[in-house]
Amino acid sequence: EGGGISAEVNVNIGDHTLTSLTAWRSWKIRSINDPDSVNWDFLNDFLIYQKHEQFSQELRLVSPADQDLTYITGLFFYDRRSRDFENLQIGPDDLPPLLIEGQAAITDANVKDRSYAIFGHMEYKATDKLTVSAGARYTWEPQEFSFNQQSQLFIYPTFGQVDRSRTDEALTWKGSLSYAWTPDLTTYASIARGFKPGGMTMTRLSSLTGVMFEEETNLNYEIGIKGAFFDRELTVNAAAFYTTYDNFQTTAFDGTRYITANAEQFITQGIEVESNWSPSEHFSLSLGGSYVDAHYTDFTNGQCTGVVGACDLSGKRLNGSAKWNINVGANYTTPITDTLDSYVRLDYAWKSDLYVAQDLNPDTRNPAYGVLNGRIGVKSADGFGFEVFAKNLLDKNYVLFSYGLPFGTGAYVGYVGAPRIV
Repeated sequence: EGGGISAEVNVNIGDHTLTSLTAWRSWKIRSINDPDSVNWDFLNDFLIYQKHEQFSQELRLVSPADQDLTYITGLFFYDRRSRDFENLQIGPDDLPPLLIEGQAAITDANVKDRSYAIFGHMEYKATDKLTVSAGARYTWEPQEFSFNQQSQLFIYPTFGQVDRSRTDEALTWKGSLSYAWTPDLTTYASIARGFKPGGMTMTRLSSLTGVMFEEETNLNYEIGIKGAFFDRELTVNAAAFYTTYDNFQTTAFDGTRYITANAEQFITQGIEVESNWSPSEHFSLSLGGSYVDAHYTDFTNGQCTGVVGACDLSGKRLNGSAKWNINVGANYTTPITDTLDSYVRLDYAWKSDLYVAQDLNPDTRNPAYGVLNGRIGVKSADGFGFEVFAKNLLDKNYVLFSYGLPFGTGAYVGYVGAPRIV
């Protein structure tokens, strides 16, 4: 169960606008599941209780838009409290060696995380065609972590109460140039620095060396073009990007648990194109595609098939990332009355093959597949609408994630995509 509330307040201060964004969210979940995926009573009563609560406050001051120099500046505060309690119980049937019925591993992890930031961004129209923009943000994020592990299982030692803290801080920034060759054709180039704070592992640990993962930083270069053609019936946007990461945060399954690992260096590069054609007010067609090459350039602490412990994945592709992606959409709208329109929408998303597990095990390779979604409905001018929709209209079977079964040689556990939903 979960929920939240948010409030936005805008106040005019002279010719500026002050905006306050306040938000609170909370959720919790209690589940008892059977994670071993074998047909006997082994780990059938695995209890997980998780709770998360967060509060955020942002203040923004925005300049008038009708001037050569426009800017935005602000402050941001974020506070979250998260808990993960897990009770892994051993059942009575056909136990592996060294395991005894009634043994358990119990963990209780809590995180207190706060983030403070100050930011600003400006755009300056140097000429009628050339626009220069730059921005920066300073983030300071202290975290406190408490972890208690009591275990009778040999693979998970008893650590007792463990307290850790960390503070991550970074100055991130972005600069860009755009040039309007005509009112309908603009090119741009940008460079930006990104940052993601480190954190703590909130599940069972085999050793305390994996209790923390480090902050992630990246440097992104992008060039692109935005154009409108044929009296704005056709719009086309295209971009090429190159991004390098240090300490890239990636998820892995090490045979007994999920962990967050840091890849020393990681690169993603590619091209993206999106277009929309509207030959009439009733019909529109969209087409988008991308080619993405995402691979590790230095990752000595990865997980490899059939290898116990760390394995070198340098030069290997990122799991879960398809090299080719294509999206096609069509929309038709026609009036029924003066205030009521009917519409039909179809969307098709296709991606090339990918590996769903970090170790790139050939048995976890997902072949290329596409999913078709559709909707048909009516909507009124005052905002009322009614529709029937279908997701995965052709009922395509595909796997979202899989890994080798720890307790069965040659067996795999997989999480499948949702079937047809109407």
